Amino acid sequence: MVKNIILDMGNVLLVYDPELYVANLCRPEAREIILKELFYGPDWPKQDLGLIGKPELFDLVSQRVPAEYHEDLKQVIFGWTDYMKPVKGAAAFLQKMKETGYHLFVLSNAGFDFHDYFPSFYDIRLFDGIVVSCDRHVIKPDPLIYRYLLETYHLNPSECLFIDDMERNVDGAKNCGIQGYLFTGDFTDLEEKLRT
Repeated sequence: MVKNIILDMGNVLLVYDPELYVANLCRPEAREIILKELFYGPDWPKQDLGLIGKPELFDLVSQRVPAEYHEDLKQVIFGWTDYMKPVKGAAAFLQKMKETGYHLFVLSNAGFDFHDYFPSFYDIRLFDGIVVSCDRHVIKPDPLIYRYLLETYHLNPSECLFIDDMERNVDGAKNCGIQGYLFTGDFTDLEEKLRT
């Protein structure tokens, strides 16, 4: 029986859309290379691991981006979170689950700025626990981060449902004995899953 709902942040609670960020913050000619080198390059995970902050991220990525686009790059690195918004239906789902009696947790791969922007979208008091990868220096789907959450909050993995939009992260949870659900944007379907 599920007692604990563990939610990823990106594309479960908050919309994560790199193409939107570069479209709003870059000149057209800079968008493709910044999208590739920043969001899909080798340095982005270092933020999630808590190894670097935004200034260091700029220093690393700028080495692979032409100098004439450095200002665009800076705009994206320091401004992309301004374009985040809640996933439609997420707030209502959280409130309903809390009122139903579930314990709610967040388990997210994110950099240190998570602690600045996330509380502006959700009341932290809704959650019984939050684990962010940058604070633990380990990212999903590494089993260590799932085990850390389970041990820290004294959770029985068989009583937990982990919700993520990335299959490898759902599989990581399942490998730790946690029930998993691949989220596709439909909270109605998720509620049905919880009723069965």
